[in-house]
Amino acid sequence: MRWCIYALGGGLGHLVRSLGLARAAIARGHHVTLLANTASATLLPVAKELGSQGAFIKIPASFDRAQVTAFIQHTLHQHTFDVLIVDTFPRGLAGELAELLPALSAKKVLVHRDLNPRYVEQANLTQLVNQYDVLLSPGELGPLAHRNHARFTTPWLIRDFDELLDQSSSWEQLRIERTDRPVIAVIAAGFPAEIQAMQTLAQRLTKATKDRANIRLIALDRSADTPDCPAINLWPMLATIRGIDLLIGAGGYNTVWEARATQTPLIAINRTRLYDLQESRLSDLERVPDESAAFNHAMIWAETNGNQHRPEIPPYENGVHAAVQALTCLSGGKSSRR
Repeated sequence: MRWCIYALGGGLGHLVRSLGLARAAIARGHHVTLLANTASATLLPVAKELGSQGAFIKIPASFDRAQVTAFIQHTLHQHTFDVLIVDTFPRGLAGELAELLPALSAKKVLVHRDLNPRYVEQANLTQLVNQYDVLLSPGELGPLAHRNHARFTTPWLIRDFDELLDQSSSWEQLRIERTDRPVIAVIAAGFPAEIQAMQTLAQRLTKATKDRANIRLIALDRSADTPDCPAINLWPMLATIRGIDLLIGAGGYNTVWEARATQTPLIAINRTRLYDLQESRLSDLERVPDESAAFNHAMIWAETNGNQHRPEIPPYENGVHAAVQALTCLSGGKSSRR
């Protein structure tokens, strides 16, 4: 079958979650076309992840609403797809899907996460989602998850359990020699000011912990690099999770669910986003309001866990496989032309 995954959105969350689904679908023999417009897409090896059975169409991040609409209209009319999977935004990023959906004979699937209730009401999504054949909730229940055509899976992850590196290989990727000190990974992502703030946090922790911990700044953006705390361009970080004892990041979908699936301690700064409700995703033990609070929590953690590494990661379920199975059954496992 030919699938199209609509993963438009400003950050990397939509793209990474959709890549996880695409990899699982391709492994089952499906051809996947992935649409994304995030400016950060160039920082990831998307084409390598998709392989020969996948295609990546990058929409310029500079496109305005009219240009996005025209691009999506052209793409959906010029290509044949059996399944259209839309991540998060039922109307499309520019509202363009509201008019296009009724004309598509492809099966239509909405990836439904927790959404801002104001957006649901203002966009009249309770009616629009009736045009979707299935609502898939990947690990978290959104405001429309009570609908009869909603289905729930465990969270979608970019790597399966058997794809994780062992501890020694993970340390090598993290530029760490064998050590008895715990490894604290600080994730620098998001808006430029947020990346800079996490860079400063990693520097503070490096100076404060001295010989008690290994601090590593993980950043795809090389502008976060500094002499005393060099940034490591590492993706996907999940593959090296056996070499990390504590994660410090934001409350985004991928960071949170990767930490929980692997039972990795997490200190997460609650970032304000237009659609993503990080506060509701985070638990009281994970959530901190800012970098200063994250520093204090990390120092307490380092004092308590100074000479011990994490226990072995128990096997976890990657929800992408259940999602692929559900979508394969939805379309009957065979192609149908548009």
